[in-house]
Amino acid sequence: MITTDRSLNQWADALKAKYPTGLAGPREALSTALEQEGLPLKEAKRVAEALEKEGYAHHLPGGNPRWFLSRVPLDLKGLLKSLKEEFQAFVGPKEAREEALLFIVEKLAVDKRVAEEILTALEAAGYAALAYDPHKERERFFFRFPETLRIL
Repeated sequence: MITTDRSLNQWADALKAKYPTGLAGPREALSTALEQEGLPLKEAKRVAEALEKEGYAHHLPGGNPRWFLSRVPLDLKGLLKSLKEEFQAFVGPKEAREEALLFIVEKLAVDKRVAEEILTALEAAGYAALAYDPHKERERFFFRFPETLRIL
């Protein structure tokens, strides 16, 4: 059970262990999950906000809203902006998944396992899909973001 005396790193580890593929649901789902672990509502909201602010938890709104949870702080908003602005010009390995993973690894300076977790979360949220690119004459990942993220 999560207790109130844990650090953010420990909260992140505990949540990632319990929800390895992320937490499906609206923004409130994270504080609800913390409440279910025994935290009072006010404390659960405070911890959820702190996890998000420090880059351990990232809400992905849209048609399939979910939380991406990480054991290390990440600048996911920066990655989404890079995917929007730079990925189409990026040329990596011919295999589409490897190309997308390499881009994430380079942009966030994470290992391939963390990059795979991020790409899987983006796919689950409906932000990433494999499709044929006629300009490159091969399959690639295409990234689409909901209106709520258009400010990127």
